[in-house]
Amino acid sequence: MSDVHLECPYQAIIPYCVQVDKSISSSEKLFFGQIIGLSKKFGYLWATDEQLSQMVEVPIDTIGKWLRNLENAGHLKRETEMQYLADEKNNGIKRFIKKRKIYILEKGNLAEIEKDQEKNNSKKDCRPVKNDDSIEPVKNDDSMNPSKMTDITSNSKEEKIKQQPEAPSAVVVSLISNELEKLDIEDSLRMKISREFKFEDVKLAVERALNWKSRPSDAVGIMTALKKKDDWMDPPSKEEKIDSNEKFLKNLEHLDGTTIANTQINIGKTYIEFVAGMKVDIYSTQDNDFKILVNKYFDYLKTFLKK
Repeated sequence: MSDVHLECPYQAIIPYCVQVDKSISSSEKLFFGQIIGLSKKFGYLWATDEQLSQMVEVPIDTIGKWLRNLENAGHLKRETEMQYLADEKNNGIKRFIKKRKIYILEKGNLAEIEKDQEKNNSKKDCRPVKNDDSIEPVKNDDSMNPSKMTDITSNSKEEKIKQQPEAPSAVVVSLISNELEKLDIEDSLRMKISREFKFEDVKLAVERALNWKSRPSDAVGIMTALKKKDDWMDPPSKEEKIDSNEKFLKNLEHLDGTTIANTQINIGKTYIEFVAGMKVDIYSTQDNDFKILVNKYFDYLKTFLKK
């Protein structure tokens, strides 16, 4: 197990052919863009599944699934080879190590892709862009030498980063993507929204688009709601808000009769009740802030579980 934490690349470059590939999920497309960013310097990615899992904060089984799906879709290939490594701690005796490399598969090798891109930047094609924020590959099976890493804290790169807008984290992009899956929109529009808007704005816009009965399409609904987020004149009605609250309550039905941190939870059709000794707190779906209040109460109970 490697003790070195792998950092996300500053930019995730997603080629056009990957953006429009409907055989892979939005999360896998974002992950592919991160692989490109990490493989620029050497033409391949050397990191282990465990390091990638820690980097994007998803289970290691999910990393394996994403890599398998991207490989089946023809966007990358994995190669594993056995190499000799001299073990200085054991009198120089050589031992075998297993090394895995991940290669990008758009239009030949990486060098050819970058040459083609310099000649014709106007065409949409599967060509990752140049990215110098790469890390030198490990010299053994599950570790890397920090002294060999590219210095990403140099003054020149700090200045470049200051001049660029802050890029959303992988977690935020994933949250936005999940929210947008409630709508019937193209993957290319989903990726555009994930890059350009905040999660809070997208969440509100999705709710508005779903409640906008006369919208011609989901794509028009979400973009209109985003562009008019500050002067939107058609908020959800009280009936729609109550309906939304009741749907939220229905998702909590599995907690009915359970006890968390010495607090018993009882769920009715339009309310949730928290009973702790002589204290009883009841929240009704008639309250516009129902979801907020209930979530705050659960957060309050979690603090006791951590003690």
